[in-house]
Amino acid sequence: MIDDDLKQLIEVIVFSTAHINEQQKRDFFDNLLKRDPNAVNVVYEVACRHELGQWHKIEAYMESLFTAQPTRTPREVVNMVCIYKRVKRRMTPFLLKLARKIKDRVRKRSERGSHVEENIDE
Repeated sequence: MIDDDLKQLIEVIVFSTAHINEQQKRDFFDNLLKRDPNAVNVVYEVACRHELGQWHKIEAYMESLFTAQPTRTPREVVNMVCIYKRVKRRMTPFLLKLARKIKDRVRKRSERGSHVEENIDE
């Protein structure tokens, strides 16, 4: 399993490798994958976030979709994001993971809100 320190190191490397030549990048990632084969998932996710650039706007858009219609599935919202926000389809695994988190957050927020209203009425 990848610890938080290694995850932060990967993020720093992915974002700051503009001045490093291709061979050095390959060597680094080869050594990283030999150390921990699960690191490829973290590297992919960090690269997706880096490529997305404005992912916070997409996150807000997803949240508004789930708030307006909570019965939507995460896959349906991801498809809408890919179409309307022109996000590449190869980003689907990252977006699907993000959509699941957002739907859960919206669901919990609405449940918490209904409990607060019940306590006020009593």
